[in-house]
Amino acid sequence: MVTSGRAACSITPVQSSPMKIDWQHQWMSIPYQGSSNTLFGQFAALPDESTLQLALLDEVPEQSSEPAIPLELEHLLHTYQQLFAVPVGLPHRRFCDRSIPLIPRATPVAVRPYRFAPALKDEIERQIKDMLSNGLIRPSTNPFSSAVLLVKKKDSSWRFCVVYRHLNAITAKSKYPVPNID
Repeated sequence: MVTSGRAACSITPVQSSPMKIDWQHQWMSIPYQGSSNTLFGQFAALPDESTLQLALLDEVPEQSSEPAIPLELEHLLHTYQQLFAVPVGLPHRRFCDRSIPLIPRATPVAVRPYRFAPALKDEIERQIKDMLSNGLIRPSTNPFSSAVLLVKKKDSSWRFCVVYRHLNAITAKSKYPVPNID
């Protein structure tokens, strides 16, 4: 409500309800624990006066987000760096190859890809190209297909996620499920 240049308003925040503010006279009344606390503002300096405020600012050194690695651990990581390397290619063939058991008479599921902005589409294509060149995936003529999503990570890079909901719906459930570990 504004009357003759004076504005009074009533605000209702969660902790202090109701709080009253008079903008013209620069005061604010806040009820707190049964009493009313009033804050008064400072009036602006007169036109013929001037105020100069100086502040000394120190530069805060940037803290590294990565914790310091102890020297012994750093030596071990360097010695066994091949164990901690990013995998290149698929793992070796094993004695028993795995398959996904489907329910009887299930038809292949081919899900249409989601629409993405051009920048995200380029990121998906870049990640697929990287995975193909590293041998982590290979071209397939399989009639099944699933959609993909990009999820932003804490470091602002993108995580490539495959949506297997439709495939999971036609997968035969295990008779001997793995128990939950609580």
